[in-house]
Amino acid sequence: MKPSLLALALALLLPPGLASAQTTRPIDLASATYENYGLLARGQAKGPMTIKATLDLPAGEGPFGAVVVSHSCGGWIDSGKSEKVILDAFLKAGWATLIYDSFVVRDWRNVCAGAAGPAGGPSMIADAYAALAALAQHPKIRPDRIVNAGASMGGMTAHDTAFEAYRQRLAPQARFAAHVAYYPAVGTGIARPDAYSGAPILVLLGGADDWTPAERTLRFLDLQKRYAGQAPEIAVITYPDAQHAWLNLGMAGRVRINTGRNAQACPLTFLTGGPDMLLVMADGSERRAQGRDAIMSHFGSCWTYGVTMEASDDVTRQSLADSFAFLGRVLGK
Repeated sequence: MKPSLLALALALLLPPGLASAQTTRPIDLASATYENYGLLARGQAKGPMTIKATLDLPAGEGPFGAVVVSHSCGGWIDSGKSEKVILDAFLKAGWATLIYDSFVVRDWRNVCAGAAGPAGGPSMIADAYAALAALAQHPKIRPDRIVNAGASMGGMTAHDTAFEAYRQRLAPQARFAAHVAYYPAVGTGIARPDAYSGAPILVLLGGADDWTPAERTLRFLDLQKRYAGQAPEIAVITYPDAQHAWLNLGMAGRVRINTGRNAQACPLTFLTGGPDMLLVMADGSERRAQGRDAIMSHFGSCWTYGVTMEASDDVTRQSLADSFAFLGRVLGK
């Protein structure tokens, strides 16, 4: 999609008269690296990490609502086309925006193929909460209107920052006001009562997505809500013909990635608060496993390879409109 067409699409769905960004500021985030989800839940970091971020403030005095955008497995610096669409839309709508790259500073490359290992997901959660903690203290930002949004692996992060155990560990004085997850790669949850922080969640799925299949995500959300006992509002919208990466408007045509892994047949995993994890197999059976080797043994042959990506002007426009409608409803003005 050409930039002029993107500008036209955004102009059609967003209110007129909103100015572009007035100021762009670098900001340092005090984060840490966590080698797996269990260590994150227990607060056992591998080491501190300073994340370089960029904060864009719209024109005006503020204070503003803000969106923390978590990037996909392609990273922000190396890829970032889907993230740019989200950032531009929120900034045009009068929100402050914050973006960073979780991978470059950690020297993680080719994360889509698993280069970050089990540290990728939990470390991205830590970075998002580092952003929340920084923005909550910023004089131009409303701490009650900070949202986490992202696509694919970033969508996974945007959902997972809704877990209360992570919030208590990483930013106990702050809370994301809402979470917006575009075609998220969810798969690790928490099998404990009141697992969620209570903030509303919007999940947007592609009915034709074969990388992060809607069926697997819906199954995960159903189980997570059951295990949590009490869950916040989790609104789900599925666009029937949408492929993975519909927001990646810099991509021409349909793209097939033969090395991409589909986890449809792989177990869903849930932290229990103890040393073991609850695994829910593709057939719905449950079993517990303790230790990385025991857990990973169930993932040895479950993957299928070959995934599809395809941008969509129409689905991008609709999903952004749906996002702002959701945020307007749950957050008000």
